[in-house]
Amino acid sequence: MHRSSLRLSLSAACAALLLSLATSAGFASEAAEAQLEGSSRDEIRAMDAVEVERDAASLVDELRVRPDDRDVADTALVFTSYSHHRQRVICVAFNKNGRIVGKTLTVLPPRGVRYVLASDLANDLDFVGSAQCGSHSSVKGTAVFLGPGLTDLPVRQVPHSGVGRMAFPLIATY
Repeated sequence: MHRSSLRLSLSAACAALLLSLATSAGFASEAAEAQLEGSSRDEIRAMDAVEVERDAASLVDELRVRPDDRDVADTALVFTSYSHHRQRVICVAFNKNGRIVGKTLTVLPPRGVRYVLASDLANDLDFVGSAQCGSHSSVKGTAVFLGPGLTDLPVRQVPHSGVGRMAFPLIATY
């Protein structure tokens, strides 16, 4: 009798845990979007996100040796998933005055890599500013400035209760 009530309690606990995980995964991108600083949630939610799907194979082309006289520069915001599940990443870019420039959405496959360009966030307009991205805390960000040379840029990872925010203090495209 004692064993069957223990099994029932364990089954109920497992079901509650699975429900909790499913619910938190569904709300992770919404909660991450809510964590973005500097703008109202309503303003960010009202914006249409540009969907971007670039895998690591196309990033290789971006990272190849670049001509010295190239007058185009862009920043690649690279995301790596350490999860066994698909993960959404929502990014919002801000100009030098803190105003929203654009918003993107990309979906990472399990343990996959995807990237977004600053030009995606700025709708192909020249801009210098910053970006904040939200996803599950199992997603990590890297930034690479793509000019005549390549330069790593800093990224601040801010994980909180399964939701992660990545702050890219400097991104640019021109």
